[in-house]
Amino acid sequence: INLGTETYKGSLKQYLQIIKSINESHGSEWKDLGNIQTKAGNANLSQVDTKTEWGDVRMMHVILIRDDQVYILTAAALKEEFPKFYKDFFNAMRSIRFTKSDSV
Repeated sequence: INLGTETYKGSLKQYLQIIKSINESHGSEWKDLGNIQTKAGNANLSQVDTKTEWGDVRMMHVILIRDDQVYILTAAALKEEFPKFYKDFFNAMRSIRFTKSDSV
């Protein structure tokens, strides 16, 4: 599980289109799984299947934008092993939240 951030001035819908294009240009299969309710609020859940030197990998991303900052929480595992981690990954994804200091 990894958290990434970047500055972005645009909508979540626009950002998802960028992510989709990037993944497709790398030959990865990207799927928008819809909205997910997190402790930080409503976010987007997406899935990427990609080939790596270790084998086929499945990633799930929770993406949300707050104050011109994109937060991307990613959980990844080999595709064949992903189902055994799904419950823990999903719970971790839903747990993302902001503290009073406005950090994740």
